[in-house]
Amino acid sequence: MSSATPLSWCECHGHGDTCDPVTGENCNCQNNTESNSSCQSSGTSSSKNSNQQCWKMQCSKCRDSYMGTPTGGHQCYRQMTVDSKFCFDAKQLEECKMKPKPLYPGQTAFFVVQPRFMNVDIRVIVDVTQGALDLFLSPRDDTFVVNINTSTGAQVVDMDPRYHWRDDEYHDFSGGAAVRLNSVELLPPGTDTVNGTDHPHWSQQVFVVMEREGRGLTTFVTVNQKSTFLLVRGLRDRLVLTLPQDRHDLQATRFYLALTATGAGSEESLTRPSYGVVFFRQDQLHIDLFVFFSVFFSCFFLFLAACVVAWKAKQAADVRRARRRHVVEMLHMAKRPFASVTLVLDSCGAVTPPSTQSPHRKKRKQQYLTGVGEVRPVAIEPTDDGVAAVETVFVRLPGGSEAPVQLALASTLILLARVYPLNGRAFLRRRSSHAPS
Repeated sequence: MSSATPLSWCECHGHGDTCDPVTGENCNCQNNTESNSSCQSSGTSSSKNSNQQCWKMQCSKCRDSYMGTPTGGHQCYRQMTVDSKFCFDAKQLEECKMKPKPLYPGQTAFFVVQPRFMNVDIRVIVDVTQGALDLFLSPRDDTFVVNINTSTGAQVVDMDPRYHWRDDEYHDFSGGAAVRLNSVELLPPGTDTVNGTDHPHWSQQVFVVMEREGRGLTTFVTVNQKSTFLLVRGLRDRLVLTLPQDRHDLQATRFYLALTATGAGSEESLTRPSYGVVFFRQDQLHIDLFVFFSVFFSCFFLFLAACVVAWKAKQAADVRRARRRHVVEMLHMAKRPFASVTLVLDSCGAVTPPSTQSPHRKKRKQQYLTGVGEVRPVAIEPTDDGVAAVETVFVRLPGGSEAPVQLALASTLILLARVYPLNGRAFLRRRSSHAPS
């Protein structure tokens, strides 16, 4: 008994070419598909004439990490997570590593974008480093079917026949200029198109079809309408596809991608493979605790340093202000009227009339007769810093008994360290002191 039969007998949904010749099972499932394990049979009871008919479930289920319903020409889509990069590989077994795998002309890679955050825009980035490709995007997994060109063996991505093209057109003004958009309508299962005319019981589920061309180093496309099919042809460099979260229901919608390699466009490069990566991002604000506390304590210590600098500056300003106040006080006291008086005592203790000197000679010392005793001031008024003082003494005015005023008080500004170099500090008193009688 032969172990394999041709594809015309096998029911592998287009994903296998050999199967069991008796039961029609055991298809060599490809394209990331597998048979339904819930249907198990043995012997000839599950042949095409049996009631269980497990042969109809061959290659009808997607493997792990894949999504879709691979029947009727549909495919399985590789699930993509945020910031996970995949190469242009028809098998899409794992993320893109150091040695990327190519996508040869006529091959198609299928991916599904599954959002992680429901309130963040999606950006799908496709980088083509070599070759060229066409991109197909749909919010449904049953939109595109793959047909095999019998002459070249290339895969051709077409729209499912259940989608009927409508005659009306839309205009998209999101890019600043009017862009004409076609539309398709999804027909219910088992509905005939009736020679292309609309039927009253057709479904009213309408999808907008956008078609773009890859131009320049970066092609930007934004899908602002819900239920939109996108076709980008001739993509050679980078595509940035934006799906706004306020225009799409990210909680219930997934986006299915089909990438078909077309070569670089010239005849000699039609057989060159296409290299590149595809991934999607959802940029959101998040706080790194290490960075947060580092910035927080850095700002805190900078604030403390600024406070210390301000405190030191205030101290320096206070010192300068005190010095200026002291200078002003000294100048104010220096403007008080004063004169230099010399007192001479005779041998009998009598004091000779004083003689008034020029006010410009402030440093002339008082002269005393030896052996007569000390002449002390009546009062000394020290300044706040204790460096200078205002000294007050009695002065007998000239004129004798005939003078209207014979006795007066005279004040002068002195430096204590100069007038009393030895015991000036001990001599100071805060209240008036009188000379002994």
